[in-house]
Amino acid sequence: RGAAGPRRRYGAGGGDSGDVINKPGGFFSEGLKESGGVLYNETHVAGVNRKAESWEAIYWGTMATCLAVLVVGGNMKPDTSIITWARQEAERREQA
Repeated sequence: RGAAGPRRRYGAGGGDSGDVINKPGGFFSEGLKESGGVLYNETHVAGVNRKAESWEAIYWGTMATCLAVLVVGGNMKPDTSIITWARQEAERREQA
């Protein structure tokens, strides 16, 4: 113990509600999972499509544009490999 007080080891007992390490089965046990099957407060009705929110079209448009820029830009970048340089240098010296 120092001036900072007693040290608490990770996962050491104490019984507080945040201590999931010492619970039976650990964090992924069935007793700690919530049931209900609702993700992001959206319920699913069979045969009915969900209504898209106003920001989703902008998000997917932005993602598609970024992907296109990365693919096109990646294919248009100059070839800076050492092998290409060596081949060009050898061809230049051979012609000289």
